[in-house]
Formats: sequence, structure tokens, C-alpha cells
Amino acid sequence: MIKFLKPKLTSGTLVSVLVISIFMLFFAASISYKQIQTLTESEKLVLHSYNVYVELKKLNLYAREAESSQRGFLLTQDSRLLEPYNISLKKIDISFHKLKILFSDNIEQERDLDSLNVLIRQRFIYLDDVLSKYDLRNFDNLKDL
Repeated sequence: MIKFLKPKLTSGTLVSVLVISIFMLFFAASISYKQIQTLTESEKLVLHSYNVYVELKKLNLYAREAESSQRGFLLTQDSRLLEPYNISLKKIDISFHKLKILFSDNIEQERDLDSLNVLIRQRFIYLDDVLSKYDLRNFDNLKDL
């Protein structure tokens, strides 16, 4: 007859197994915690990038809306079309302020934003110049443009 060996489980062996199990549990928990922290940080960066993208899209939309309103006014002579033009100017200022806050941690992007602001302001100076030269009674002023 074959005798099966019975393992001897002493209290020292059980304590050792328990300590090793607890150590492995804490090790796995620490790795999980680190991964969660990394995932949370990545989520913040993706959300920040998305907010920048959305705000830049809005800025582009507001600039196109202003140009379209100005063209509509010049074509139809309907002064109501200048209201969206003026509103777009205000929205652009708000959008630049939001972008300035979003870029506050990156000097290079902040410099690029300042350059973009200058370009858009120059464009609006041109649009305002066209509007100031526009005279409902005389279209000759627009020939110089």
C-alpha cells in the first residue's frame, strides 16, 4: 500500500505563507495605484488638448462669421448684418482669454497665441477699414481696396 505523505503545516509555515501573500497583495495594489495615477494624468492631458482644439475651432468660426457678416453688409447694405460682426469681435476676445488661460503653462504656445492674436487683429483692422470707407451713397471709395 502506498502511503501518502502528509505535509506538515506548522504555524511558522502558515505565517510565512500569510506574510508572502500580504506582500504580493500590497505589491499588486501599488502597481494598480500607479497605473491609475498614470491613466488619470493622461486623461487630464487629453481633456486639456481637446479644450484647446475646441477653443481654436471657435476662434476660427468667430473670425469667419465676422468676415461673412461684413461681406453680407457690403452686398445688401443691411446694417443688421453688422450686429453679428460686432458680436464676433467680442466672442474672439473671450476666446483669446480662454486660450490664454489654457496656454498659461506653456510659454511657446502662449507666444504663438500672441502671434495669432496680432494676425487676427490686423485682419479686423482691414475689415474695419473697408467698413469705414464704405459709403451707402458712393461706391467709389471701395475701388481703392
